[in-house]
Amino acid sequence: MAQNIKEDKKSFFSYARSKTKSRVQVGPLRDSCGQEVNELGEMAEVFNQQFISVFTVEDTTNVSVPEPIFRGGKTDQVLDINISVDAVKSRS
Repeated sequence: MAQNIKEDKKSFFSYARSKTKSRVQVGPLRDSCGQEVNELGEMAEVFNQQFISVFTVEDTTNVSVPEPIFRGGKTDQVLDINISVDAVKSRS
């Protein structure tokens, strides 16, 4: 395998990785009440609650409209580009 490393790097590194003794694991965690959590489903819920507390839904009802400043081509005319929230949402 070592002689063939230039042609087959993937197999060599797969073998080397399988022989490592360190395994990365998550947990145990503490929930919002301070209780230790060991079960995978419960740990997923603790992470979910943390992400929910950090990420919020943006209020799109009061989005400001910027003044058009792009000037295209060699003329100084302002181009009218209309992008709505609905148009952006329909593209995703």
